[in-house]
Amino acid sequence: MTTDNQPVSPSSPASPPLQQDHSLLAYYLGILQRRVWIIISLVIIGSTLGLIRSVRQPRIYMATTRVLVEKQGPNVMQFDQGGYEGRRWDSSYYETQTRLVGSRVVLEIALRHSRIRDLADRSSGKSRKSMIKELRRSLLALLGAAPVPLDEPWERLQEWITAQHVAETHFVDISAMNQDKESTVRLANHVAEAFETYHRQTREESLGDAFVKLEREKEKEELALLDAEQELQDFRESAQGVSLSTTGGKPQPAVERLNSLNRKLTEVQLQRIELESQIGVMETAMASEAMDDEVANRSLFAFPAISEDRTLTEAQQALAAAQEEYAMLAQTYGAAHPLLQAATSKATLLLEQFRTALQNLLQAERNRFAMLGNEERELRRQYAEQKASALELAKEDFQFTRLQNAVDRHRRLYDALVARMREVDVSAGLIQTNVRIVERASMPDEPVSPGLGRTVALSLMISLLLGVGLAFVFENLDDTVKTPEDLKERLTVPLLGFVPSILGEEEPGSETADDTQHSFVKELVANITTMVRDRLILMRPEWSNKPQEVPTDQQNAERHRRGMMVATEPASSVAEAYRGIRTSLFYSIPANTVRTLAVTSCRPQEGKTTTCSNLALSIAQTGKRVMLIDGDLHRPMLHRTLCIERRAGLTSILVGECSWRDAVERIEINKETEQFLDVITSGPASPNPSELLGSVQMREFVEEMQKDYDWVIIDTPPVLFVSDASVMSVLCDGVIVVVKSGTSTRTLLHRAREQLDSVSANILGSILNNVLVSRMGRHSSAYYNYGYSRYAKDYKSLYYASSDTEADEEPVVSAPVPPPVPVPEPAPAPVEEKPEPVVEEKAEPEAGEPEEADTNGAEDNGEADALSEPREYLVDAHPKSRYARQIRKALLLARAGHAERAEELIQSLLTLEPDDIPVREAVVRLKLDTGKAEEAEALAGELLAADPGNPYGLYVRGSMAIVRGEYDEAKDRLMESVTQRPQPESLNNLAWLLNETGRHEEAEPYASQAVEMDPSVYHAWDTLGLVLLKQGDVEGASEAFKKALKLEEGDICANLNMAEISVRQGRLRVARKLLRHLEPRQNEMLASERERFQALEIAAMKS
Repeated sequence: MTTDNQPVSPSSPASPPLQQDHSLLAYYLGILQRRVWIIISLVIIGSTLGLIRSVRQPRIYMATTRVLVEKQGPNVMQFDQGGYEGRRWDSSYYETQTRLVGSRVVLEIALRHSRIRDLADRSSGKSRKSMIKELRRSLLALLGAAPVPLDEPWERLQEWITAQHVAETHFVDISAMNQDKESTVRLANHVAEAFETYHRQTREESLGDAFVKLEREKEKEELALLDAEQELQDFRESAQGVSLSTTGGKPQPAVERLNSLNRKLTEVQLQRIELESQIGVMETAMASEAMDDEVANRSLFAFPAISEDRTLTEAQQALAAAQEEYAMLAQTYGAAHPLLQAATSKATLLLEQFRTALQNLLQAERNRFAMLGNEERELRRQYAEQKASALELAKEDFQFTRLQNAVDRHRRLYDALVARMREVDVSAGLIQTNVRIVERASMPDEPVSPGLGRTVALSLMISLLLGVGLAFVFENLDDTVKTPEDLKERLTVPLLGFVPSILGEEEPGSETADDTQHSFVKELVANITTMVRDRLILMRPEWSNKPQEVPTDQQNAERHRRGMMVATEPASSVAEAYRGIRTSLFYSIPANTVRTLAVTSCRPQEGKTTTCSNLALSIAQTGKRVMLIDGDLHRPMLHRTLCIERRAGLTSILVGECSWRDAVERIEINKETEQFLDVITSGPASPNPSELLGSVQMREFVEEMQKDYDWVIIDTPPVLFVSDASVMSVLCDGVIVVVKSGTSTRTLLHRAREQLDSVSANILGSILNNVLVSRMGRHSSAYYNYGYSRYAKDYKSLYYASSDTEADEEPVVSAPVPPPVPVPEPAPAPVEEKPEPVVEEKAEPEAGEPEEADTNGAEDNGEADALSEPREYLVDAHPKSRYARQIRKALLLARAGHAERAEELIQSLLTLEPDDIPVREAVVRLKLDTGKAEEAEALAGELLAADPGNPYGLYVRGSMAIVRGEYDEAKDRLMESVTQRPQPESLNNLAWLLNETGRHEEAEPYASQAVEMDPSVYHAWDTLGLVLLKQGDVEGASEAFKKALKLEEGDICANLNMAEISVRQGRLRVARKLLRHLEPRQNEMLASERERFQALEIAAMKS
């Protein structure tokens, strides 16, 4: 069965979307809070065991010997020194030395002392490692495997020795641990001596090995030296071209000549290339047209060959003078004048001479280029010949040098080996190692183990981690539903609400030790028992059909008290919870779609009968006619809950023994409620209840009830035990599942959901019953703040006005009232909604509103604190409204920041009285307070349609017309609103509009009337100041703005106006102070206000 056919909407209070951000951290913290006694118990046990172990453990002493280990090894051979230096500075050097202390070779040297060997023999099997090895041997012997060999003495000694390098030093601390102080000191010193002895023996062995190796190498080098000298001498005798006098670093003559030829060839090549480049550029420049047009082209003289030629320079100067003379004559004479013709001939002659000289110079450069080419070819030939000769001589010289170097090398190596052999022979009697004992061990004063604090802290940490792990294990093993969140996640149906435990709970933090220190083992056993029982019930439901016990009078009285709490204890948390469920039920069902409800549960004793009774009472208190029917024909409990006789009932009606009107019972409550509630019990016992409930008579009976009653509530048996609940769910319009907190398991809930879906039942929602709020973990604080853990003072001060308190003494919030609608630029301030004074007589409670006691007690939640602040200005509820106090409370809650709670209350009133004009006005006010201006305007239009000429509707429509810039329509609506019922907000908006349109004198009376009606509205003082400022009354405007700032220091409009007045009056320091106060709030200003602020800031700073 899908949820598409269910009338529950996403926006209904019965199924609100999960908007709370329950983080993963909060979820884990909630688990730890619920299972805190598991953690505490394990921590206490673990700490105690750790303390006992520390006390009973044997005392272990530690002694430390400090050894100096220098980073220097045996430096026997000089040719091996470089490689050894690289190794001895390795980062793992001291790590190797500390491991070497506990090695077998060092400890066996220490075991040469008789006392150390006796100590190793006595300590056999006493250490922790020895016990583990002994246990391993025993297990292997039992399994028939090969036994582990016994520990050798050095292995037993190794368990008591530790070595550690002291950081940033050359020290190594060798520590020994033992139960005996003297043995500990002796062991540490002897192991350090053994470590030093090991290094000395290693040094002696290395010196002996080095001397033998050096002697062997000396003999080899001596033979090699003789062979090298003989080979060199043979080469000298055979070589003919090698000059022995030039081999001492001076080059051969052939090589010198080859180098000289190479240098000359390079110079000639460079000259030829440079000359070739110049000739090419000169030819290109002479062949261009620019040469004919302008002879004195400066680019030609950029070449050194041309610029240094004196003939060309003089010719160029003469040509330039002739051309200048020609130009001067051309300005005076015509082309045929003799002087001009003579100047032309002269210039032409000089140009030909210049070209001839330039051609001669170019030809000379070409000749020089040819000579350089010939010289380069000759040098190349000589260089090739000399190179061949030099190569032949270099081969003989190279061979001679190689043989000479070999002789020198062998001679140096031989001399070094002889020198090292002398050093080794001398140092053999002076053995020095890099290990020395600098501080011997002293007698320890205090034992190092066991460490009491360390052991207890470790035990505490381990037990804490174990406790946290067990807490999560038990949480996963716990299959019961305890919180509303669990129910919504597991049953996947809307949650209508939850009912706190009727037995009541104390305030948070006031639980006694007997209530909180319950055994977690007992809780785990109970959870496992519940899971096993529920699975057995699923397999064999008839196992739970035990004979019904006869209840005692005390049990009946308690059952009656629980079933009547909505009527007898209306101020309790339980009663308020049922009223909240009633409201959720109203919202979750569209109008006139559901009339009959079947209330069922997964298993018996989950409180469905109590829920049916209280739910029926809460609906009857709203004036709805309710029929409550006991449909549980197996174990009827409704007659005992309501204390009525079980005579003629449902079975009598279905078998035709009486009509349903004769079977109706009334309960004694109060006149306002009992007239709306009728009850029909189950009647006499029937042998075939399922057949009766599924008969045609039952269907006709339900249809007849729907005609005469607004709501029909049927108490049905558990859905998993008998089929009656499934049959009734088909006949009814909707089903409500009651789940008992801490008892019902998720397995049963899934099975119940599947059972109802199999018959296409319309599941309206679920109710979580008997919730222990103090044990809800991460959810408990929210529900405590909401009030579900208190009784008489829970909701009276928030949702109902006290009948003993006058209206003018009612507390309200002191926070500034937010504006209902925005205003357009350049409006001085947003429209401020300020309520009118309440003039209300003390009225008797209406039907459905319980009598309430005085509410002078202080509240713990944030809403009560907000409502206890000083009085400002109350909203005027219509004097004819029966819900005046509730409207006032809702608007005050909205001012305090609890808009959702206020809207929930107003919507519940609107559901009860859809045509109540003051309630509809309050809905519009709430929309304005929450910034939903468009929705408020639409609702104001509906309000005007239902009540033409409504002042508040006219005010809202007029204000929104100001926002749209429709000033004429805004003026008409605001004027009509002020005429019918003047209010500060409508007067303020009208005055601002008239002042904005230039009607200053007409606006002043309205602004003055607004501040007279409520001097605490600072926007009204802003408007009055603007009106006076437009009229030229600067002093009056200044006083008005000062009063606005006194009421609201952060008023942007008043601050800007005061700054402008101060600039005009020359009080620049005051203006700058006001502007500095406004500077951080520029992002809150309108565009016009921001421009005005910047202009004033410039004016104040420039002045």
